[in-house]
Amino acid sequence: MTQPSERLDKVPGELFSRALAYLLIGEPAQAETLLRQLARPTPETAAVHAYLGAALLAQGRERAARRALDRAVRLDPRNFVVRTQRARYFLAVGRYREAFIELAAALWNAPDPAARDQVRGLLRQILAVQRELWADAGHVPRW
Repeated sequence: MTQPSERLDKVPGELFSRALAYLLIGEPAQAETLLRQLARPTPETAAVHAYLGAALLAQGRERAARRALDRAVRLDPRNFVVRTQRARYFLAVGRYREAFIELAAALWNAPDPAARDQVRGLLRQILAVQRELWADAGHVPRW
């Protein structure tokens, strides 16, 4: 099992950076190809599997994404990237309770203030959706 303080030292930096860039510019199939290449020599690197899950989800492959994210959390349950990517998965599939749980774990393990702000932004997304659901049911929370 990887240490919670995993820093991707074992992952070839250029390849990993290119995979993340593909994710950011909306080319998840390209990202998937590179992340799968990275997963072969470094199967114990949780962040690779977390971002692979994100790439699969962006392609609409929810089951495969969930498997990659589950593997990531088994490898390193304290990893901030793993928890935030799993939260994004649960948000995308409408499972807000699970997303909230993942974000609580991410917030606990956030490495810096910017990371905590990222988690808070995702939590606001959950609250916005929940507010709409409660309003539709006639119960508007007062926060």
